[in-house]
Amino acid sequence: ICLPIIIMSRAFRRGYYRNQTKLRACVAGSGTLLNEPTMGPQVIKLTGKSDPRDVTVVYLGTASYDIIEKRDNQTSWYSEQGCTVIALDVVLNAPETSYMKECMQKADIILVSGGNTNFAMRRWRHIGLDKLLKEACLGPHRAVMAGGSAGAIW
Repeated sequence: ICLPIIIMSRAFRRGYYRNQTKLRACVAGSGTLLNEPTMGPQVIKLTGKSDPRDVTVVYLGTASYDIIEKRDNQTSWYSEQGCTVIALDVVLNAPETSYMKECMQKADIILVSGGNTNFAMRRWRHIGLDKLLKEACLGPHRAVMAGGSAGAIW
């Protein structure tokens, strides 16, 4: 399913994101589905940008332990369309907070791999990436959340 989702979280009820009432997300049962020619255009469409060359995809492979082959399988279609793909690897070493923040600010799409959800969530909390993801997707920038399997439930 690839559609805008209305959020009724505590953050919205408390007015934290006053002017933002919609989360843009595309989720699938498998991470590789979002790399398919039938799904990829729908993810890009949610960004509101007509030219894929203007789209930046930030890929988080934390749930699949930043394995390069998985990243390539899940991002190749976007690269072929001309999107800029940034891999934000955080499993072995935590990047500087300023770099993670810069990536989130550039992101039109945040694509999260499938794999071990519990590991990814713990790691993101430990390095502060969870808060940056929340701001990127729910703040004024409103990056599109995308993922399959574990990447769909973060």
